[in-house]
Amino acid sequence: MIDLIGTFQDNGFDVWITTASPQYIVDAISTEVGVAPNHVLGIRSVVTNGVITPNLQGCGTIADGANTMITFDTGKRCWINKVIFKVPAASQAVTNPDLTKRQVFAAGDSDTDIAFLKDATDLKLVINRNKNQVMCNALNNYQGKWIIEPMFISPKPKRMTAYDCPTAKDNNGVAGVKDEAGNAITAKSE
Repeated sequence: MIDLIGTFQDNGFDVWITTASPQYIVDAISTEVGVAPNHVLGIRSVVTNGVITPNLQGCGTIADGANTMITFDTGKRCWINKVIFKVPAASQAVTNPDLTKRQVFAAGDSDTDIAFLKDATDLKLVINRNKNQVMCNALNNYQGKWIIEPMFISPKPKRMTAYDCPTAKDNNGVAGVKDEAGNAITAKSE
């Protein structure tokens, strides 16, 4: 990952880390992979008079302290739109139709990465941990822009059965994995 980040940076890409971990923890270690702390999007706490509170910063139409929007699933999209692309609050939680205000590349390994992976305009890298939604999308390979890479350490074995895309539930409990265009994805095998 360090090589990938460095290659992108050497070629003029503005590299960010988006994580469902607390902002301050990832800030402290982001430089280990060559990313400045001001290029980290993590769970952000509300700070009052210099004191970190237990409340979370909001995104989109979610107010600070409502504690319902973190950098998880669509929250990753929201924070990317808010911080990186400066999209107005009312539009931060949805896919931006302006392709110039979306990431060209995204990499993820979890079903909670699916929203920002789908938003990438040119290339989507999935580290295969056998997660249903993300693997259904990667194997479906909408517009030929998805790449699958095995885990670097202790890779998961290939699944012997197909991913059950039609009945798999998303993070909101809705069954049926869909691609970026909203089309249902059939069962997929590696």
